[in-house]
Amino acid sequence: MKKKLIVVFLISVIATVSVPWLLYAIGLMNVSGRPERATISITDVEAERIWYELRETGPVQVARIGPWDYVLLFISAEPLNAHPGMKAAGFIARDYNSGKLNDKRMAFWHLSGAAITIWLSRNWTTREILSKVKEITNRNRNRT
Repeated sequence: MKKKLIVVFLISVIATVSVPWLLYAIGLMNVSGRPERATISITDVEAERIWYELRETGPVQVARIGPWDYVLLFISAEPLNAHPGMKAAGFIARDYNSGKLNDKRMAFWHLSGAAITIWLSRNWTTREILSKVKEITNRNRNRT
């Protein structure tokens, strides 16, 4: 009986630890491809201006986050953009998801947006993220 309880406990712990990573994988699988890096470059001054305009916190440095970081922010009283660079990465994720989602239901929109935000923070540099924000902003200005 004691062994069964230990096995059930271990399976529960492993399942609980795995859920954020599973949701992250599902979110990424719902998106066709990944965002492409910007074709423009920015100066340090432009990077600081973009950071300031997005109302990011701290020095100009995107924090590398994982699925558990996102879950902990989600369930805490802190805003989801408490990690530096989350607004910038989220800006790119929203733009990308607007045309690349396989399942467009609201729950998948949010899950995939979170997944792309996490993916960007883990795979792109701060300069690449801010350059892409500028590129998207320029493209949107030219449309109007």
